[in-house]
Formats: sequence, structure tokens, C-alpha cells
Amino acid sequence: MTPSAFAGRGLGFRVLLLLLVALSFVARPGSASAHAAFLRSDPAPNAVLATAPDRIQIWFFEPLEAAATGADLLDLSGAEIAGTTARVADDDDHRLDIVLPAGLTDGTYTVSWRNLSAADGHTTDGYFGFSVGAGGGAVAVPTANAGGPPAWQRTASRWAALLGLAAAVAAWPIWILVLRPAGAVAGPGISRRARRFAAGALIAAVVGNLAALLVQAAATVGSTRLGDGLPTTLFDTRYGRLWWLRIGLLLVLGIALAIVARWPHRRAVDHAVVAVSVALPLPFSLISHASAQATGRAVAVAADALHLLGASVWAGGLFVLAGVLLPEARRLPGDERRAILARSIPRFSAIALVAWAVLGFTGLYSAWLHAGTLDGLRDTAYGATLTRKLLLLAPLLVLGAVNVLVVSRGVGRHPTTPDPDVGQIWGRRFAAIVGAEVVLVTLVLLTVGRLTSQEPARAELAAALPTGLTANFSLASKDNLRAATLTLAPGAAGLNRFRLDVAGDPLPDRTDALLRVTPPGQTGARSEIDLARESVTANVFVYDGTDLALTGEWGIELIVRRIGAFTFAGTQPLVLSAAPPLPDPDALPDPAWSFNRGGLVGLGLLVAGVAMAVGTGTAGRRPSRWRGAGLGAATFALGALLLVQARIDPNAAEPAPEPLAVPAAQVPALGPTTVPTTPTMPPGHRILALGSPPPHGGMHPGVASPAPHDGMEMTGK
Repeated sequence: MTPSAFAGRGLGFRVLLLLLVALSFVARPGSASAHAAFLRSDPAPNAVLATAPDRIQIWFFEPLEAAATGADLLDLSGAEIAGTTARVADDDDHRLDIVLPAGLTDGTYTVSWRNLSAADGHTTDGYFGFSVGAGGGAVAVPTANAGGPPAWQRTASRWAALLGLAAAVAAWPIWILVLRPAGAVAGPGISRRARRFAAGALIAAVVGNLAALLVQAAATVGSTRLGDGLPTTLFDTRYGRLWWLRIGLLLVLGIALAIVARWPHRRAVDHAVVAVSVALPLPFSLISHASAQATGRAVAVAADALHLLGASVWAGGLFVLAGVLLPEARRLPGDERRAILARSIPRFSAIALVAWAVLGFTGLYSAWLHAGTLDGLRDTAYGATLTRKLLLLAPLLVLGAVNVLVVSRGVGRHPTTPDPDVGQIWGRRFAAIVGAEVVLVTLVLLTVGRLTSQEPARAELAAALPTGLTANFSLASKDNLRAATLTLAPGAAGLNRFRLDVAGDPLPDRTDALLRVTPPGQTGARSEIDLARESVTANVFVYDGTDLALTGEWGIELIVRRIGAFTFAGTQPLVLSAAPPLPDPDALPDPAWSFNRGGLVGLGLLVAGVAMAVGTGTAGRRPSRWRGAGLGAATFALGALLLVQARIDPNAAEPAPEPLAVPAAQVPALGPTTVPTTPTMPPGHRILALGSPPPHGGMHPGVASPAPHDGMEMTGK
């Protein structure tokens, strides 16, 4: 290996080692969460009905794919009840209608549902229980719908598709703007290598999309076998239609590149190929989190597509430099090497500056749209992945600045002075920086692959809000203290599910839990409620009943004891109203801005302003630079003004809904009717998901009580 080599075997080994170390930082196991989240059902979760209903209706927050959405009715043992049918409603694609067989006997039943979002292509499943007759039983925890490919396969398949997309998008723009102007120095070898790179990029893009399709198809039918559900996914879902669009655009790009390889330097053909390259990210954004926005969807999708386009041009451009420019420059003597770098680096730096600016303002909007607050970054899985992405971007920006401010000036200094060592030295430095950038940008795309499979932080924070009434107890015994939480769902006067979670070490067998309750306005009249332990291994006790049927302040004494061994006791007042309590709106992030379709013009002007400012600021004489920079700044400001004017008022976009009418289900001779479990939200806020996993663990085979708060368990893929 000669000293003139850009990077020897040692550099390649170090780049590979850096990639493996960084990969271990990013690719930690994680789970995907719900997207087409449960909104409400009729009957409500945990309802106790006097007679069996003839149908069940479930509403979700996103439109449903009819071909991959369904539900089963399970008995107490978890066996499916024959004669149950489910289909997406013809008049409302957010609603699933389940027709039940006639003659259901008294007992507790479980509704096990699964869906595929038509907005973002993510699968979700969950369950909830209801009782007919006396009620109060446990529900069967379904396990059949908890399958699907593991999280790492979902992430890896999306990563592969993004890598192929980046290389395919950047191949032609980087060629005509960066490499072709340097071709006079490099000779015909650079065009041959560029054609091979473009062909490899198209193959990689097709293979990545095929991998994503196989994983998506398996997730659609809840299978772990890749490819299961392929016909349904390809021909009956929105994901499949957009997948065909991806492949069609790649095919058009391949044909166009073959044409320009035969007839080069035709401006119209150049523009047509660039247009196809720019369109490639759009099908990805049409099946993303942005596509699931209830308002301002067009601008959200456009911003997401611009973000993906900027990332693809930048990341793919680095791949082009590493795969085309550097190998060709390595073959040149020192003076010619410096000449090709002096032509290429400033041109690519200008493109990178535009990409960074577009990534900056679209990325900030995306983070605001999907995370919302610092709590969303700190306390959610989506926020943790987004934080890792930002940590990886920081050194990338530093390395890019070094290329712009140091390497570019170094290779351009004294161009008329023949000094072969200058080309060799700066060539090695540039190669090392590009190698590190390629590693880091590959990992950034990996984090993006994870983000697309995770529930946005806003939805996760909303789902974590308690939807019932909670009282925290400090239980004291003779020589010890224990904390306990009592949750009532829905948390209004009347029928409630009581759930008690006792902190600390597992309680011994034959431990009892009871409530001594005093009605409002009374001091001597008390009654006792015995809570049933959920299992001998969990400090969880449950009960269903209408014992708290009056509005007002109840006195609650909680006793946890094992007779002859210990007694823990504590008291708390509990205020019940006629309607369930609203989640605290202050705990939710303020709604992100959304924009009507007029914002598309503003978004386009923002990009144009950045491109004008950077393009004229990096070329031409000083007066023209100032004029171009000023014109670009004015265009950017006009775009920002149009965006502000296109803002949708959140109060007008999402008015406070009317209370959801849940038909009265008469409780058998015990007390009042079931109260609605879905509260009215204040303007600008909404509950995105109601389920919350039990503190003592997730779904598991067997029989267990419903999840806390609302009696519903939900997972997503």
C-alpha cells in the first residue's frame, strides 16, 4: 500500500470497527406501540350488561384496512365462540362492527381485536372484557394476536429500504452537480464507475423494498413467517398500493438512467431524471406518521417528504463520494487528485448546506408534531430513539463543517503550485472524514427505521394519562409502611372496576384486602368491600360493583392484612362525580401547529429561499453573493409568513366533541346503569389511546383481569 493511497486496509478496518461499536449503541431491542389506537367501544370495556348484546362496535383513531382488520369473541377459558363475524363499517372506516351469535349465556367475555391502519400501515391488537348477568369475572388474555415479526426485523427492513432510497435518490443529482463537472480531470473512468454505482443503488433499493414488504405482510396477518399475508398486503391494502408506486418509480428511474447513459448532456433529460429522483421519497411519506395526522395532513406529508429527500441527497451523496469519487481520485497523481477534489468538495458542500437547512426546519417541525415536549423526549421510547438520532447528527455536522471550512480550503490553496504531497495529504484526510460520515449517516438511517415503527411520543404520553379515578394510600402497620394505589374505572358514581396495586415485596398467600367505605354526608354508616386477589404472585386485587353509587366525598379506609400475621391500614377521601374525570390537560403537550393546503406554497418557498441563499452565497462575486443571499432570505421570510397565515386554528380544527353516547346497559338489580367511559376533552386535546399495560407485567398466557384504568390491553407493530 503506497503512501498516496487515500485509505489503507487499516482505515477500512477502523471504519468497520466504528460501525459495529456505534451499531451496538443504536440497535437496542425495543418494542413498537399502537398506532390505530382504540378510542371507545359499545359496550364499554368492563361493562356489566343485563342481557347479551347482538353486536359490538369499536372506534379507532385512524382509518382501518378492511382486509386486515377483525375481531374474535372469547369465552372465559379463551376459546373462540363460533358464529362471530367482524367487518369495517361501510359508513365509517374508523369503526369495526362485530356481530355476535344469538344465545350467549351469562358470564364474562373477551373481545380480542386486531387492525391495520390505512394511514401509516402499522398493525395493532388488543382486547377488553365485558360481562353478561352478574358479571365480575376475569377475562381471558388472548395470545393468538401477539405474533408478528420481531421488532429488530421491522427496524432492519425499514433501514434497508431507506439505505436503498438514499443511494437511488442521490445517484443522478450528485453526478450532474458534483461529479460530471470533475469528469474532465478524472477521465472516462469516473462515468463508468458512476453507472455501476447507479445500477447497484437501484438493485439495493428494490431489495430493501422487498424486505420491507415481506415483513409488513407478516405483520399484517400476525405471523412470524416472512411473506405470509403477501397477496392481501399487495392487493388489498394502501401500503401495497404505495409499494407498487415505489417500485414503479424505481423502474422509471432505471429506464431514464439507461437513456441518459446513451445520450448524455441533454438538459431536458437531466431535469426529467432529477424530477423522478425527487419524487421517490413521497410514497414513503404517504405511509408514515405524518400521513396519520387528522388535520393539516398535506403539509405534514410534504414536510416529511422534504425531510426524507434532504436526508437522502445528503446521505446518498456521501455514498456516491465514497463509492465513485474517492476510488477514481485514488488512481490519479497528486496534482490531478487535488484538482478533482478542489472542484468536487465545494460543490457537494453547497448541496449539503441546502440539505442540512431543509433537514433543520422540517426536522424541528416533525419533532414538535410527534414529540411535543421535553417530557416526550425523556419519557417515551420514541423520544429515546429521537435523542439517539440527534446525538449521531451532532458529530456529523462537525465533520461536515470540517470539510467545508478546512478540507475545501486546504485543497484549493495555491492551485497553481505543483506539489503532489498536498493532494495526497488532503486526499487522505478527506477520505477519512467521508468514511466516518458514511458510518454515522448509516446509523442515523437505522434510527429513522426504528422511529417509523414506534408510536409518536404525543400519543404515548396521552395513553399514559389515567382515565379513571386514582387514590394513593400510605399503609402503616406496627413496624412497616407500604404504598398502595386504588384505581376506579371509569371513576364516576355507579358501576366501577376497583383495582388495588400494593407496592413492595410479594404479599404472602391468604392475604386479604378490603375497603371500608363511608357514604357522603354520613359518619356512622359503613360497608365493607372485599377485593379478590388477581394471582398469588401479584400484589393486585380487583372487584366490580356499584357500591359507590352516590356523588360526593366518600371516606375510604383501606386494609391489607393476613389474619394473625400483619395488618396494613390507611385512609383517603375519594370524591365521585356523575361523570368520569377528565385527564389533566396540562399533562398533555400543547397541540402542534397544523396548516391547510395553502401552507404547501409556504413550504416550497422556504426550500427555494434556502437554495437561493446557499447557491449564490457559495459562487460568484461578492456583490452578487450579497444580492443572492438577500433575495434568498426574503423568499424564506415570505414562505414563513405564508405558513403562519395557513395555520389551522386548533379550536376550529378539533372542537370539543359531544359526550359519546353509550347506550344504557342495565346492571342486574344492583344499581344504576353503566356510565359512559369516554370523557369530553377540552379544545385542542384528545385521548389517543386508552390502554395501559399492568404495572406487574405485560400480556401473558392464561387468565387475568383486564388492564388497569379501562380494562383494555393493547400492543402495536
